[in-house]
Amino acid sequence: MSATDRETGPGLYRLLAASPIMGAATAYRAGAAYASVWYKKAPRLTSLWFDAVEPGPGAASAGAKLRKEMLAASELSVKRVSHELNRGIHDLEHVSRPPAKRKRPPTIF
Repeated sequence: MSATDRETGPGLYRLLAASPIMGAATAYRAGAAYASVWYKKAPRLTSLWFDAVEPGPGAASAGAKLRKEMLAASELSVKRVSHELNRGIHDLEHVSRPPAKRKRPPTIF
């Protein structure tokens, strides 16, 4: 084994070991971020839905508000999930480096 192989060998093992762990942590965080947005928005959306399906003068306006708030919640959940996916990539890049070359602590949790 040459000096170059010894320097890259442990790094490759670290990458192979860290990838599934960081992938699982990232998937959990992304799922939690998505669920958190919809959990917080659900009471308001449910109320608007009931207002929209009940016959009456405010049904059309409630339907428009429901659509607007659903789209806003969808956009927010996509932003949060995207943030967590980017965070996972940065964390994997950090964790897979040799300890001597790390610049910041990982943000695993």
